[in-house]
Amino acid sequence: MVSNIDMIIAESVHSELNGIEPLAKKDTVMVYTVEQVADILQVSASTVRKLIREKKLRVTRVGVQIRVTQEELDRFLKSQTS
Repeated sequence: MVSNIDMIIAESVHSELNGIEPLAKKDTVMVYTVEQVADILQVSASTVRKLIREKKLRVTRVGVQIRVTQEELDRFLKSQTS
């Protein structure tokens, strides 16, 4: 049985969430593993790790895992063509 308090809480939550839009595709951040970056750049994973050690390619850590964002990959590629 649903109490009046439960109904009030449910209505409150619904009204708060009503104005929130889901993430648009443009807000989605693409992230890649070291192996995926290696495939994209057509180099070995050890070369990608070397670029990371040399701080030529910046990473984001998700726990102990390393990820490279699409934005960072784009920045790196632009720096290599200059």
